This record gives sequence, structure tokens and C-alpha cells, in this order.
Amino acid sequence: MRPVEPLCSWFRHPVDDNKDAKTLREYAYIVRRFVHFLQARGRDHHEPSAAGHD
Repeated sequence: MRPVEPLCSWFRHPVDDNKDAKTLREYAYIVRRFVHFLQARGRDHHEPSAAGHD
């Protein structure tokens, strides 16, 4: 499995803070919904963008 940046880097912080498995699972579901939200709008989590500048 290849790492998906910037998501893997972001998830390292809560892991380093010793968050419990339930919290990490909730974070993962939130990120998953966010990625689906972006994909539904033709965006990618790798694409930087500024609000109002399409």
C-alpha cells in the first residue's frame, strides 16, 4: 500500500499524541467523507486551491 500524502502525515500527529483507536477510526471516517466530497466536485485532496478561485 502506498502512502497518501498529505493524509498520512496528518494522521501521524494524532497517533503520536496517543489517541485511542476509536478516536482514530472516527478521524478516518471524517477524512474519508471529505475526500469523497472533493471527488464529487472534481477535486483531489492533492490539489491546492483558494476559495473563490476556480
